[in-house]
Amino acid sequence: NPQSREDLIWNANGGLTEKQIEQFLIIARSIGTFARALDCPTALKHPSLHMSAASASRDATLFFAMDILHKHHYDLAIATCSLVPNTGPILVKDQMEDWSAAEANSFEDAIEKCGKDFIDIQKEYLQWKSLKGIIEYYYMWKTTDRYVAQRRLKLAEQENKLKQVFIPNYNKAHQCLLPQRPQAENKPCESCGNTSSTQWYQWNTAQPHTRLCSECWSYYKKSGGLKYPKKSGPDRRQERAANINKLVSYKCTVTGCGKNT
Repeated sequence: NPQSREDLIWNANGGLTEKQIEQFLIIARSIGTFARALDCPTALKHPSLHMSAASASRDATLFFAMDILHKHHYDLAIATCSLVPNTGPILVKDQMEDWSAAEANSFEDAIEKCGKDFIDIQKEYLQWKSLKGIIEYYYMWKTTDRYVAQRRLKLAEQENKLKQVFIPNYNKAHQCLLPQRPQAENKPCESCGNTSSTQWYQWNTAQPHTRLCSECWSYYKKSGGLKYPKKSGPDRRQERAANINKLVSYKCTVTGCGKNT
């Protein structure tokens, strides 16, 4: 039976009004504030009354008070007396308040290195803490101003990082660069017709004797065409004439036309 495995921890029909429950919670917070003043380590950690009252108003105190009220069948008198036993007022702390500053710093270092691997955090950094306590502290820690400030700082650092791309110098010679050969000096540039240049580049790979000077080559690489397309050397004119002579004429196949194309 599923009901046999469940425990009732609060009954809304316990016989108390919402105002009575709220008054009891105020009493529990007041007793928690007084208990912190009596506890020396807590008093040093929370030297002001405001800080003690804020810690006493955390969820751990309220859950404990509601649990006490439920265990005593919603009897306000008995539940109030149980908050102050013979040993003194009960001090209830959650993981956020119970941890020391050194433990909190160790936890932040562990989160930075291990991520959310809580088993490794317990094993490597916080052996004396329970796994449940570490997980509870983690979710409380994410609600603190310290976590929010650290998160914003990390995001700002990532945005401000300079993204530099190193491009090494490319000194490899172009594959079209022609070696300096004295016998090729009489061949003019296919664009400007000059016969002298610091460097020569092969222009047409199918015709090795065609070349461009360095100035016309730079223009060709940028524009994709010759700088002076109308100018041509004698070799280029001879080549065009030879190509024209090689053209084959074909007779039109239309009946009665007789024209050659």
